[in-house]
Amino acid sequence: MPAALWTPELIRKAVSEYLDCGNYAEVGRRMNIDGSTILKWSTRPEWAETQQILEAELDATYKARLRKAVGSGLDRMLERIEGGDVRLTKEGQLVDVPVTLRDLALASGLALDKLRLLDGKPSRLTATASLALQADQYREIGRTVATGQDLEQGEGQTQD
Repeated sequence: MPAALWTPELIRKAVSEYLDCGNYAEVGRRMNIDGSTILKWSTRPEWAETQQILEAELDATYKARLRKAVGSGLDRMLERIEGGDVRLTKEGQLVDVPVTLRDLALASGLALDKLRLLDGKPSRLTATASLALQADQYREIGRTVATGQDLEQGEGQTQD
């Protein structure tokens, strides 16, 4: 098979196929071009530029799909919180029952945590961890967290 001359369109198609399958030989088979030619094309600057562009396009597509999935999941979660879970009775009927407190607490906590992260705020666990670290630092220098007084001093005494 003679070596194919590259064009921007062929490079774009080859990169697209490569991102789909991850194998130069398979790209060659799919495009009816020798795999070694595809491998040579992959060393060209045009390949890297095209790959960056196509990966950015894929990332944008995936991000949009994930946002849609998250939105759909949140809608379903709110429906269940407001309307309850559907359960099958012994008689074979579907009835709505309130969401358990445990499930409600978990869903609410996770939602709050993610909302705080989206707002650029630390999650509650991070804030708690930083308070614990601060307490450890106070302990190391001999001061109480509550009053800031030296541990060696009695109550009511202040440091000069």
